[in-house]
Amino acid sequence: MNTNFISGQRWISDSEPELGLGIISAIEGWLVKIDFPAAGSSRQYSVDQAPLTRITFKAGEEVLLENKIKAKVLDVELRDGLSFYQVPSLGWVCESDLSPEFRLTKADKRLLQGLYDEWPMFNLRLEMQRAVAKLEDSGVRGFLGPRVDLIPHQFFIASEVSEREQPRVLLADEVGLGKTIEAAMILHKMLLSGQVTRVLILVPEALAFQWFVEMLRKFNLLFEVMDEKFSGSSPNFSAKENPLNDHQLWIAGTQFFGKNPNWSKPVLDADWDMLIVDEAHHLTWSEQEASPEYLFVEEIAQTTPRLLLLTATPEQLGEESHFARLRLLDPNRFTNFQKYLTEQVTNKKVADLANAILGQESLSKAHLATLKKHLGQFIDVSKLTANLNKNNRTILIQHLLDHYSSAHIMYRNQRHVMKGFPKRIPHLHELKVDDELVQAVNEEIRADFGLIEDVSEYDFSANPRLAWIMQFLLEDTDRKVLILCRTKAKLMALDAALRQRINVGIALFHEDMDLLQRDRAANWFAESEGAQILIATEIGSEGRNFQFAHHMILFDLPENPELLEQRIGRLDRIGQATDIHIHVPYMKKSHAEFLAKWYHSGVNSFAQVNHVGHLIRKQFHQRLVQFIHSSEVINGESFIEETAAYRQDVEVQMLTGRDRLLDLQSYNAEAAQKVLDKVQAIDNPDYIEHFLLLLCDVVGIHPEPLEHHTWLLMPGHTLVDLFPIPQKGLTFTLNRRKALRHEDIEYLTWDHPFMTAAFDFVLGSENGNSSVLHYENATARACYLRGVFNVKAVGRSEWQLPHYLAHEPIEIVLDHQGKEAATRLKKQTSHLTPLNLKDQGLLQLSQLQDVLIPTLLKKMEEQVAGLEAPIIATSLRRLEEQLSPRLNRLSELKQVNPNVRDEEIDQLRIRLEHSREALCGAKLELDSIQLIWLGPLPKGS
Repeated sequence: MNTNFISGQRWISDSEPELGLGIISAIEGWLVKIDFPAAGSSRQYSVDQAPLTRITFKAGEEVLLENKIKAKVLDVELRDGLSFYQVPSLGWVCESDLSPEFRLTKADKRLLQGLYDEWPMFNLRLEMQRAVAKLEDSGVRGFLGPRVDLIPHQFFIASEVSEREQPRVLLADEVGLGKTIEAAMILHKMLLSGQVTRVLILVPEALAFQWFVEMLRKFNLLFEVMDEKFSGSSPNFSAKENPLNDHQLWIAGTQFFGKNPNWSKPVLDADWDMLIVDEAHHLTWSEQEASPEYLFVEEIAQTTPRLLLLTATPEQLGEESHFARLRLLDPNRFTNFQKYLTEQVTNKKVADLANAILGQESLSKAHLATLKKHLGQFIDVSKLTANLNKNNRTILIQHLLDHYSSAHIMYRNQRHVMKGFPKRIPHLHELKVDDELVQAVNEEIRADFGLIEDVSEYDFSANPRLAWIMQFLLEDTDRKVLILCRTKAKLMALDAALRQRINVGIALFHEDMDLLQRDRAANWFAESEGAQILIATEIGSEGRNFQFAHHMILFDLPENPELLEQRIGRLDRIGQATDIHIHVPYMKKSHAEFLAKWYHSGVNSFAQVNHVGHLIRKQFHQRLVQFIHSSEVINGESFIEETAAYRQDVEVQMLTGRDRLLDLQSYNAEAAQKVLDKVQAIDNPDYIEHFLLLLCDVVGIHPEPLEHHTWLLMPGHTLVDLFPIPQKGLTFTLNRRKALRHEDIEYLTWDHPFMTAAFDFVLGSENGNSSVLHYENATARACYLRGVFNVKAVGRSEWQLPHYLAHEPIEIVLDHQGKEAATRLKKQTSHLTPLNLKDQGLLQLSQLQDVLIPTLLKKMEEQVAGLEAPIIATSLRRLEEQLSPRLNRLSELKQVNPNVRDEEIDQLRIRLEHSREALCGAKLELDSIQLIWLGPLPKGS
């Protein structure tokens, strides 16, 4: 260690290089004081043990002056222990006048200055580069992180939409098929790929918290929520700075701006990359007038390039409501409702024709005439229909899809064509009671309907529903049971009554619990040895997945069929492997009996998914309320029969109006499987675990194994401050199934913020790019230089250039004579244990610093010269193969299908042209370098 310190010299901290360039301010006896102006800090060290490296520059190198001007060094002089540099225009400059913000980042410069990291950090950097190359090559980065099941149709839609430059689409899958998951997957991928940065999600106010939780728990996306609390505590937005610019991701209720109109302008002025609107059918519009919420969303949509609308299926909404959604997506295309209705008549004929072709029928003369009318100018219809084999039918369908399908702007999947849903098995349990209890139950139901003041306290100790529940639980203590009721008051009374009479594990889940408490309750319910039952209020119907349970008890019934569908949807979800049992205990001759039979025989909610609940509610709600308000016991058979007849009629109308072309475009099983195969290939738990343990070892995190592929990570030394790990530790699992059951455990994937923080910490800095390795016990003395090169191109993040350039890093090992020595080095060191170089004297040898290392670096650059050419050629080929067909197809479709937007084609063309130019200019750059010394160190080092 050089201890010849002189005031004014520039040194850098080996342990804290982020402090910048330090300057010696005082030497007092055996202590040296060094100031770090860039960090506003000072350090004091023992003279003979100071972890500092002297920073000097040579002629030809670049320095940063105090005024932040970069200058090339022409000559160097040493005057009284201080370095003076001759630079153009300014003459001689003392090292004490250099900028403190200077940081050595280039690998070769760091090594030549004697700055290096321990060899494990070098290995971690190289391992990260290999991992990133695989990730970028896969094309599914952004699809790896979500805590979701691998549901084919969801990944198909997310893949199709996220590949577009400026997608504006309607997601209209039936209830239970996961529109929220689809939208969030599209968003997640586009965020991680750099296609979008600023996002606004508008939802009904009641769903704002649910969306917040879904984004955080399933996608690790932390949104800010605009609510009354936010409105009251936010800064004065009359200032020039828009307060919404403080965060990139926002959620707001669609009614929030009506209550807080002064927030409308900041939202409209914000520069959003993407707008997502949930329950978009609640935005009312007609040719005569539109709701304020609709007009507000329309104004935002006009200036936001990407728009996702989540809504009920068109058959449920009616044509005018559906047209209102399409206007938001493309106001230039959908300008007139009557014109749209005329087009729908044509589209209906085409859809009927598609049904005939898909149904393997012989086409009628009317069918043939329709085909020739619509496709005759593009294909030889007579030749194709003369022999309607499978291939010719496929050709006809594809042309109908290209010319007349609305799938380019809308996706709609239906349950009856999807696989993976369980059966619903309803169980109505009739309970005999006396008249006094019947009156109490009727009062309870009136309170549920809002007809009388809600009961603040309940006593279910003598309620026959309680006796039935206890008997049911004791029949099989291993089965998990979800019990749903409307209010917290009911929940607490039921919990108290059960605990007094039966010894089973009971978890509670209600709105007065915070997020952590709900997570703990849900986790305890999910554990095989945990709670047998979970009692939840309506908040348990929102967003939570309890599909590991197969029994649901409806302690009461809601007044809204759609809310009942939400309740049942906690178990009846795609991916549920077992039939679910829905239990409805009710008291004979009470309003509860009427409601149970109305929902079962009239609405048919217990046995199958209810697609028309909102229509039934609109048609019958007023009369239903009148029945419940009555103090008399109701038979209601005619009302139930009328409801059933209405339901059957509207279901038939929905089925006959179904667009089969849209069904085909909304889901392609083969394409979906290709995406899932890519996800599963790269999402390898064993490889991620290997990488995780390597990372933990280098940065000082302590991993404690819990179960297979499940770890508790505990903080270690100071490097851990750079990673999101609390002091109490963080539990991770690499197992998707376990992560789906336990939302309190982090699901670790390549896309997780912990991993992206690790990538940024290493690859986004100089960490690990300079290293010295010492094999002390080698039999022969030798010196090697190892260089790692990567091909890099300069371009906007949304062009996704790393995906096309994905390539394993190029490694070169040279011996002291400049000869290739990778194989020889491996053979010589395979049985040896490497050490970190403890004495920096080796790098201060002029023979190494001035001659050997610069000579070997030059030879490396000569060897890699031209190696980027085949990589660039491959990247250009990948670019053309992936983007050119898309551009050509969109351009062709635009000629025949008005649903294809000009903006989408223009943006894709711009991306293709600029990406070609950027890839052609890609360069092979030195990323990291390692000096490897075998045997004893030379004397004097």
